[in-house]
Amino acid sequence: LVVSTARLNRLVAHRYGETTVPAPPERVVSVGVTEQDILLELGVVPVAVTEWYGEQPSATWPWARPLLDGAEPEVLSVADGFEFERIATLEPDLIVGTNAGMTKRDYELFSAIAPTITSIHGATQYFSPWQDQTLQVARALGREADGEALVDRVEQAYADVAAAHPEWAEMSATFSQGGPYDGQLYVYPVGLSTEFLSMLGFTLTPGLEPYAPEEGSQAEISAENVDLIDADVIVFATESKAMFDELQDFRRKGNALNNLGVRLYYEGRWEEALDAYRAGGEALQRAGDVIGEGMAALNEGEIVSDQGHYERAEEAFR
Repeated sequence: LVVSTARLNRLVAHRYGETTVPAPPERVVSVGVTEQDILLELGVVPVAVTEWYGEQPSATWPWARPLLDGAEPEVLSVADGFEFERIATLEPDLIVGTNAGMTKRDYELFSAIAPTITSIHGATQYFSPWQDQTLQVARALGREADGEALVDRVEQAYADVAAAHPEWAEMSATFSQGGPYDGQLYVYPVGLSTEFLSMLGFTLTPGLEPYAPEEGSQAEISAENVDLIDADVIVFATESKAMFDELQDFRRKGNALNNLGVRLYYEGRWEEALDAYRAGGEALQRAGDVIGEGMAALNEGEIVSDQGHYERAEEAFR
């Protein structure tokens, strides 16, 4: 039986054009930070994967590690940008980067090495729905039916859990990338990698988009705005116990805001001092520091009393 090679080749459209992928690819390199999960679920063990965080063996987390079946893919780093020369030495016949932050220039350089697949039209450099990424990778592998079955299976699993917990439909949720970095929390606005929570029935915290520096990026939430992420459930994708412990240290942050309020008060910047006291009080309340929370309330009451708002002051003093 003679099968035309042209019939085996696939034309895959993506945000930078179209790519012809020869079938079947045997040496797949994942240059994105999560694509190894999809490849492994579709039965393809990549020859190289890319480290994101966590320093897991073969940059593969425990849920996907058994699918390596003993293989040890090379681990690439993007700490100093894509490792084009190293990737070229691997002689890949397909490069997958649907969640890679790949620019048009990166795509051109990768395409000079091997056929390269990026995310779909309309996606940002990093973020697009997991269903779209799964189907895009499946198309490149010539396994669209398997990709659709995988999406259906995962969606059904989420639906089953949501049905078992109808109370979640009455609850709000926020998703944050991890611990603070340079004094900021990086929090996902609605629709930006938050589907796993909405699929479980939760209502995502709105109003974070103005704090994202550009479309498709995370909101940058500083300590004084931490109340914006308040919800019934807050999920932090922490990398270590130390990072988790740092997130719990609302007391330190609350005390710092309280002290800031005192300084602003004596500088005559009363409205700014009130904002600091209120944010500090909320942080101390979350930490269970009743005394600290009370001090913040007393400080707030002192200012509004000085302003002649005696009813508000009485409420604060209570």
